[in-house]
Amino acid sequence: PTARQLASWRRLEQHLQRQRADRERELRLLAAAEQAALNSARSIAWLMLALFICFSTLAVLLVRSRITLPFSRLSEQTRRLALGEFDPRENRNAFMHTEIREMDDALELIRARNRQLYQFATRDELTGLPNRRRAREWLEVLLRDGPPMHVVMVRMLNHSHISAVFGERVGDGLLAALAKKLRLDSRAWADMLAFYGGDVFLLVFHADSDASPGAELVQNLIRDGGGVTV
Repeated sequence: PTARQLASWRRLEQHLQRQRADRERELRLLAAAEQAALNSARSIAWLMLALFICFSTLAVLLVRSRITLPFSRLSEQTRRLALGEFDPRENRNAFMHTEIREMDDALELIRARNRQLYQFATRDELTGLPNRRRAREWLEVLLRDGPPMHVVMVRMLNHSHISAVFGERVGDGLLAALAKKLRLDSRAWADMLAFYGGDVFLLVFHADSDASPGAELVQNLIRDGGGVTV
């Protein structure tokens, strides 16, 4: 080979060596980044586990102090009383008063939690109206024990199309606005107004006469349209 060819080969070899060095440096950087991400994920996982353990411990302590402990104390004192081990010199009235008060507090806490859970289970978050489950419970009572009733289903037109074109926030806003209007127009006379799901509202009122406020509202909705169907 000539001197020019040798020089070209040397330059090519140097270029390949630089590329190899750059590739190795990139691989080291990628490995370091992956290791850092893995360490960060492990740290977050350990932190979440520690928080879960802390909250679980607090929940157990709260349940034990507010609910389990009063019942345990009362059960123990009942056992002692049945076995004749209750000391008559103890201030039993004060003790029983304290235990009963703690039990009442625990039962009231349970009732409050049950009321909150029932509200969550029977109320629609978007419209603030009773949901389908609560509506069915009401209908069973009203239709079984109540006088003749009108049952009206009000549906928003093109709600799915509006949500698809303008976004779910706009569609949800329209549903909330319609719920507010129906609530204001019917709160004085309606027996029940509920969100039945999707884009449908349920309205129930007494069948007094054709000129009742409920019938007038239905007639206005049919006449004006306004993006709803009855």
